[in-house]
Amino acid sequence: MELVNFLQRLLEFGYDSNYFHLKSIGTVDKSCCPDATTQVIDFDETKDKICSEAKLQPYKSCDALKILPSLKRIDFIEFKGLKQFAHHVDSKIPTSLQKQKIVQQIEKFDLETKLHDSYIILYFVLTKNSSLKKTDKRFYRLVEKNYIILVDTAVEEQGIQNLALTLEFLSETSSPIEKQIVAKLTIEINEISDLPFKINKPILKSCKTIDSFYE
Repeated sequence: MELVNFLQRLLEFGYDSNYFHLKSIGTVDKSCCPDATTQVIDFDETKDKICSEAKLQPYKSCDALKILPSLKRIDFIEFKGLKQFAHHVDSKIPTSLQKQKIVQQIEKFDLETKLHDSYIILYFVLTKNSSLKKTDKRFYRLVEKNYIILVDTAVEEQGIQNLALTLEFLSETSSPIEKQIVAKLTIEINEISDLPFKINKPILKSCKTIDSFYE
């Protein structure tokens, strides 16, 4: 119950202090899943407010945040529109150049920095609360956290389970370019290390399954 109460306090403070703005995934700026209805916190707005108040150099942050008191969990959610990216990779250029462009773009995503910065931004929100309890900082370290990479191409249905890249997925992905992008992204995600306190191995999710994931 202590972690449940902690997350409830964090949510209530975030809403009351205007740090948290609730939106559907589909209406968050830069969302890659326009039809997704799951309610999340627009975490870019949270980051902007925190950085402005604290006069911090711009941080990178995940796009959305989901706080789930009943599950004793916090989810950091990053949106990645892979279809648009795939559209701009010329399928007629040599495969080696395709792979080079894909690697460069995946590196630009800078997923690990976004996760670490997001952890810090939420910590700042926590410490802004004048009613902060002595145990809250410890609870923030201890509470379970997910890092979800949300993409607009099928992943779980195609054979990726918990980021394990499978031959089934590679053979079934519809677009050769998308196949390469998702394969490289999956490898990149699986290599993320040095995670902050109690953050689980990152999870790759698709627009088709994100709403059911949170039902």
